[in-house]
Amino acid sequence: MVGCHQNNQVDDSVGVLEVLYQQHQQWQGTPYKLGGNDQNGIDCSGFVALTFAENFAVALPRTTHKLAQMDGAVAEADMRPGDLVFFIIPKQDSYYHVGIYLEGYRFLHASTSKGVMISDLNHVYWQKHYWKSLRVLPSS
Repeated sequence: MVGCHQNNQVDDSVGVLEVLYQQHQQWQGTPYKLGGNDQNGIDCSGFVALTFAENFAVALPRTTHKLAQMDGAVAEADMRPGDLVFFIIPKQDSYYHVGIYLEGYRFLHASTSKGVMISDLNHVYWQKHYWKSLRVLPSS
């Protein structure tokens, strides 16, 4: 497991970033598929759960709704690599979206329109729908 000690504590933000950028390279462009869990198609919560399980040995809930119920709130100004970012995108009901914070207000996620990609939190769309952030990786 790159970036982790044997006790599952994350080494540092640089190590986390390296792992997340490698994950992006491996998965970039993988299409969005609701309920999907592999490179034939994956949804946002599946991508987050798989990324944390495979790279950080952290088991996370499989649905965005359950992820959003976890403890670990962190202020937007205090986000660091590996934090989860949540969005509420109104459609018929409340629709939740989740991604993984990288750095410089960029995040990694499985977009419904473009698949796995990196987006900018400063983009007007993401600013409008930003909800909250959670820290799920233990500090070293």
